[in-house]
Amino acid sequence: MSWPSMNDLSLVVPALGVLAMLLISVIASELADTVQSTNRMYSDFMWFSRIATFAGFALVGHVLIFLGTYMVRFD
Repeated sequence: MSWPSMNDLSLVVPALGVLAMLLISVIASELADTVQSTNRMYSDFMWFSRIATFAGFALVGHVLIFLGTYMVRFD
């Protein structure tokens, strides 16, 4: 069995980045909705928290996408 080449990995890593961005943003949104519905006092904070969480994990997803596209150069 041979190891996958860098070109194979360069297709997988960006796809994982996109999936991670979508999945984590949905989870963060649902979690923020749950917390917001149980405590109305912090609704403004929850909006900020939801946006910050989405932005943070979108950044992680974009880093994975960048790494995947950068791997093509080594082949």
